[in-house]
Amino acid sequence: MSLDLFKIENELAPKLGLALISEPLSDDNYFGRSVVLLTEHGDKGSVGFVLNKESEYVLSDLLPELDCEYQVYKGGPVELNSLHYIHTLEAINNSVKIKEGLFWGGDFEQLKDLLKLNLIKESQVQFFLGYSGWVSEQLEHELKNNYWVVAELNTEEMFFNKTELFWKTKLKQMGEKYRIWLNVPENPNLN
Repeated sequence: MSLDLFKIENELAPKLGLALISEPLSDDNYFGRSVVLLTEHGDKGSVGFVLNKESEYVLSDLLPELDCEYQVYKGGPVELNSLHYIHTLEAINNSVKIKEGLFWGGDFEQLKDLLKLNLIKESQVQFFLGYSGWVSEQLEHELKNNYWVVAELNTEEMFFNKTELFWKTKLKQMGEKYRIWLNVPENPNLN
C-alpha cells in the first residue's frame, strides 16, 4: 500500500453514469464528503448531481401544486434556482438515458401528472436544486490534483442511500486504501 494516503490512483476515467467520490479533507459545502453522479461528460465539460446532500426543501415547498414530500437535494453550486431530476422511469418522454435503467430529466408535466396520481415512489426519482458543472478539462485537472475518486455506481444503491453516509459506504467498497479515509476527521483542526 502506498504511504501517500491521499494520492488517488483512478482506474476508471470519468464518463456518463459513473460517480465521483470526494477526498476526505475537502471542506467545500457542496462537494465535501460527496458522491456525484456524472450525467454528462465530454470535450466541452461535465455535468453531474451531488446525490447525498439534502437541501432544506421537500418538493411541495418548491411546487405547492404537488402534495409531495419527497426530499430535494443540493445538486451543486450552479444555477441554484433550477430544479432537476434523475429517475428510473423509462416511460417519461424526452428523458436522457444515463445508463441502463437510469434517466435524467424529461417531460416535467408528465412527471408532475404521475406524482399527482401517486404513481411514482420516492425510490424511483431524486430531485435537485442546481447542478455540478465543469468546463472543458476542469474535471481532469481536479482528478490529477487528487480531488476525486472515480467509481462505479449501481442504480439501486443510489436511490436507497441518499444520506451523508453514502460517501462512507462507497469508500468501503473501494478497498483498503480508501477505507482508511473513513478515519479522517471532517475538521482535522478540531482533533
